[in-house]
This record gives sequence, C-alpha cells and structure tokens, in this order.
Amino acid sequence: MKHILEISQFPTHFKNEDFMEAFDSYRQDGFDIKWVDSSHVLAVFSSSKSAWRCLKSNTSGLKVRPLSQATRASKVKARRYSDFLQPSGPRPQTSALTAKRLVMNALGLRVNQSKSQYKAELAKLKQEKMKIPSSEEGTNGGASS
Repeated sequence: MKHILEISQFPTHFKNEDFMEAFDSYRQDGFDIKWVDSSHVLAVFSSSKSAWRCLKSNTSGLKVRPLSQATRASKVKARRYSDFLQPSGPRPQTSALTAKRLVMNALGLRVNQSKSQYKAELAKLKQEKMKIPSSEEGTNGGASS
C-alpha cells in the first residue's frame, strides 16, 4: 500500500478541511484522509507516485511518513480497511445527455432537441467510450500501489 502515508504531529484542533488545505495540490489527482486516532491520520493518494511526490516535497509542516514506518495502530487500520483504502481512479468523461433527458422527463417536459443533435451527441458518447480502454492500459503501465 505505497499510496498511503501516515500524517502525525499536527495541532489537536485540525479537522479534515485543514488536511485538505495543507495537501491542496494533491486533491485534483485524488486525495483522502482517514482518521486513525486523535494524533494520526492516513493520507490516501490516487497513486503511489503521488504519495512519493508528497513524501519527498513535504511543505505542509506536518510529519509525513510511509505506511511501512507508521505506528502500529495506523498499520492495523490500513490492513483492516484495505478494501476501502484503494487508490481512486480518474473520473470518467461525462455527458449531459442522460442528465438532461432524466430531468426533462421528471419535469414532464419534452426534450427540444432535434434527432440530428441527439444522434451527434450519442455518436460523441460512443467515441469517448471507445477511447477509455486504451487510455486505461497506458495509465497502469506497471505502476504498483
């Protein structure tokens, strides 16, 4: 679980928002906090590469260390909840097509979209779906978490 780091030696008044602010540059890639106890938290990154980058360039002023050097309680929590502490993947490309249709139907309105516009949007969606498998193969390229 190289994508997980332990954070300690932080002020007692720290809350999730404070950690999110301290590690703001990692939020877009995927970053989450899981509390171990009142003085230790686990930082879950989207990849081991992001965690390594954070470890090497720690500018937060907090004590950050890899899970292998973490306290026993942190290691136990990480092992116990390993299914929930998996790195998050990038969010898939979305389209307003389905949302628009659902909202309009819920309101009892007809979608004022021509058949050609509808077909063009469907074609775009299919094209995006075709791109997904090839791009996922490139991102996993041997990187282990």
